Amino acid sequence: MDSDDIIYLFTLVLSIGLGYFFQRIENPVKKKWFATVSGFLIVFCVTRFHSLHAIVLTLLIGHIIKYVSPRYCHATSFLFGFAYLIFFRMTEYFGIPYPTGHANMIQMILTLKLIGLAFEVHDNVTIMKKVKDESIEVSNEDLYREFQNPTMVDVFHYAFCYAGLLTGPYFTYRTYCDMFLYAKNEQKLCFKESLKTLAYVPLFMSLFLATSWTFPLERLHSANFYTETSFFYRLWYMYPTFFIFRMRMYIAFKLSEAVCMMAGLGLYPADTKPKLGIGPTTNFHKLELLKRSPIEAYSFEAIRTINIFRCEFCSTVREATRHWNRSIHYWLAAYVYHRFPFKNQRTLVTFFISSLWHGMHAGYYFSLFSVPLYLLVENSFKKRVLKDNSSKINNFILWNAKMFQFSYWGLAFQVKNYADVWKYGTSVFLMPYIVAAAMYVCSMVT
Repeated sequence: MDSDDIIYLFTLVLSIGLGYFFQRIENPVKKKWFATVSGFLIVFCVTRFHSLHAIVLTLLIGHIIKYVSPRYCHATSFLFGFAYLIFFRMTEYFGIPYPTGHANMIQMILTLKLIGLAFEVHDNVTIMKKVKDESIEVSNEDLYREFQNPTMVDVFHYAFCYAGLLTGPYFTYRTYCDMFLYAKNEQKLCFKESLKTLAYVPLFMSLFLATSWTFPLERLHSANFYTETSFFYRLWYMYPTFFIFRMRMYIAFKLSEAVCMMAGLGLYPADTKPKLGIGPTTNFHKLELLKRSPIEAYSFEAIRTINIFRCEFCSTVREATRHWNRSIHYWLAAYVYHRFPFKNQRTLVTFFISSLWHGMHAGYYFSLFSVPLYLLVENSFKKRVLKDNSSKINNFILWNAKMFQFSYWGLAFQVKNYADVWKYGTSVFLMPYIVAAAMYVCSMVT
């Protein structure tokens, strides 16, 4: 575990502890300022000079939301938000120090939040028109989704709220407002749910420390790895590297969820059937009960960003992607996939935006652009070759194929640069692509 990981871990644990003090504040205004000031101090302490990037982006998108027509503010924010993210990763070309890894993570989440806010403002105009038009029947959901357009101060509050600041999960402005509008002091409940969420973190951490020491990723950069190891060892090595990556991400995801839970963010009555990224979907009247009476059953589904069991044991890549980093997938689906006008290109465009959001390294594009192509192969192979979806043997075959491909993609994602990704790929004779091609041929001749 390097120094960046230690700082990262300490900051997340500190953020969990802040939830205790945050929930003890009864005044919503003071509560909001506590969350914002805490978040800004975290950003400044972790990134120092690079915190200016977060401020500039917030000012930029805030002014777009304020001064550009709601009809166009979402598209304009999307364009400028990603343009600034590209600039952020190319600062060395402009004589500006390259940002740290922590600054990059904060900037990534901030980009999604602020662009998402612009989309919410855009959609809010349609809802407000429906509410004002007496000839149109307004649903309870529309009444719930409607909100006052945020001021510049509101934009800063949302952007720098300490919950979800480092690694997400992404949550909407509506969900953020609900934390102050409906939430009350539920420290015991939030603490209990946080403990449940953190239950397996010590195990993940132990496995991460043990395996990262035994199978360091740095070995892939050594010439000896390619000259002194066999083909089968090199091919197998991608499994432990992907395992280490998963453990690291599981720790981050679960700590991030606990930060939100301790703050009461995403806490809704279970009867409202909240969904990730959307919040309540029914029984909106029960939200008012949060203010004055205890509710028998609560749900934090609005901020649960990963289902580890399903990620590990589902049989297909398609299903695994639905359970991995779900809040980011919601953002990509809601603001890219479903809004892109040309249906045939939606999947490729979505994965391109996902790759661009992750970074400029070739490894991201190697891994993420392989997914939609493999999904076509997987669907065809599943339908034409493995026709019985209930067969345990068939599911086991698909699961092995899923883990084989994911392990290679995970390695490419971590190695990052083109030369090292290609060097490893050719050292194993591009076997993941050969396996995928063989699956496709089998599905065509069956």
